[in-house]
Amino acid sequence: MRNTVIFCVVLLIAGVTGFLVFLYKGTVIPPAPPRISQGTYSGHAPVEVSGRDVSQTTAVRTTAARTTETPDGAEAPEGRDREIPPNVERDIIPGEHVFSFYSKADRDAFIALARARGIEILGVIDFGNSVRIRTSSEAELAAVLAESPEPVSRSPNYFVRKPEPVVGKDPRAPEGEYVAFGDKALAWLGVPEDNESWGKGINVAVLDSGAGSHGTAVASLITGKGENVQGIAPGANLLGVEVMKDGSTGDTFTLASTIVDIVDAGGKVLNLSLGTYGDSSILAEAVAYAAENGAVIVASAGNDAVEGVVYPAAYDSVVAVGAIDGTGQHVYFSNRGDEVDLVAPGVAVEAATPDGGTADFTGTSASAPYVSGAIASVLSQDSSMTTDEAVEILVANADDRGAPGPDDEYGNGVLNMERVENRDVPGIYDAAIGDAYLDPDAAAPTLVLYIQNRGTEEIADVDMKVNVDGVTWTVSFYGVGVGQTVSREFELNEANLQSYGNVSISCDVEINGATDSHPENNSLQTSITAP
Repeated sequence: MRNTVIFCVVLLIAGVTGFLVFLYKGTVIPPAPPRISQGTYSGHAPVEVSGRDVSQTTAVRTTAARTTETPDGAEAPEGRDREIPPNVERDIIPGEHVFSFYSKADRDAFIALARARGIEILGVIDFGNSVRIRTSSEAELAAVLAESPEPVSRSPNYFVRKPEPVVGKDPRAPEGEYVAFGDKALAWLGVPEDNESWGKGINVAVLDSGAGSHGTAVASLITGKGENVQGIAPGANLLGVEVMKDGSTGDTFTLASTIVDIVDAGGKVLNLSLGTYGDSSILAEAVAYAAENGAVIVASAGNDAVEGVVYPAAYDSVVAVGAIDGTGQHVYFSNRGDEVDLVAPGVAVEAATPDGGTADFTGTSASAPYVSGAIASVLSQDSSMTTDEAVEILVANADDRGAPGPDDEYGNGVLNMERVENRDVPGIYDAAIGDAYLDPDAAAPTLVLYIQNRGTEEIADVDMKVNVDGVTWTVSFYGVGVGQTVSREFELNEANLQSYGNVSISCDVEINGATDSHPENNSLQTSITAP
């Protein structure tokens, strides 16, 4: 149940026509939205603007349980409502189809008819009584289906690919360069150097290119490799499985079959730094099977700079992971959407190479293994914990970025292992200022500033002191629960914004009646530039 959050606003100056006006005053739709430039953020990272509607004055961030139940019967679970990017056609393997049947006898009857008409049988698995076929004649396939038992489900067989970061494809691309993590990603996440026991006893599978360069890099971020790369869960039992035979491309039928085999063999955390835009019925069924049997799949959101997360990350029970750079800002190529659950380091992180060296690794492929390892680390602390519970701990202790509350770029926030590790330590008070955010859907330029309680105690009374080009406000929030985000909207005077061109913004947070454990994240300095 949400805690009640009350705020009050005190205007500290009078008789001045400033940039801030009350929300009930008249508004004008601007010809183009203003921009917030990257400024100085004294917490985890500098400021960057992202897009998400903020429809209420006070936003309370909550975490809901992940969906792991599947519909009754043989139907595959649906992905979230989403806008499918146009490149889904690219991922269809020409002539290949996958069918699942009610029984083995029905499947075998179909196979016999298909072979009689010259249709190639590429694979048969017991899971879902499924078969993969290839044909050059859709007419012949239609004739077989007219005679055979009716399939329970069918879909094309799709390519799955390792995500490749795009370059210069999206208007959200930054004017400058992103900040690399190098070998500092684990320290940035709050992982101590002595984490040898993290993940101990947990079976983690990497479904990738096997011993290829991509699979080696992904695996090294989880368990480490030699003295060159420290993993986030070095104690985990790691299994590398090749599902992309040429190092970069596989198919949904093989991926689904491998998921089932790994779950049956006791795999607890499955990392999939790959994806497809095709919604494969057999892959959806395999993902549901993993969830039903207590395993969790962590997958890359995709690197195509589009609205719409790739499969299997798009399925409800999968943890979809986006990418951030070394300042904590969302990188433009990381796919956006309601499906995103968490974000983690994904720009030039140091990873292992097959020859024993290291190389920079960029993309959501790099981000996913940090979350996989984090889940394994949490699971290793409590043998009775479920994977759902472990994921919820990560979500509940993620740092809010972008828009206040969950959004389509950062999901539930930035992975923070220091908060995860200290979640049961009493007496931590931490009021962190979030990003300066411009509401893209407001009629007039509207600035949103917010605070997140990143401690372990409720904050009874906290002040947010705002200064916009000399106009100062104090906003007070009361009863801010652990993990909650509270926000305040400030409507900007568009005429003055256009006249002055650039507006400086500063914000400071102060807890009343308690000492803030992390004062370094209590202030923000940035600016808004008129279009």
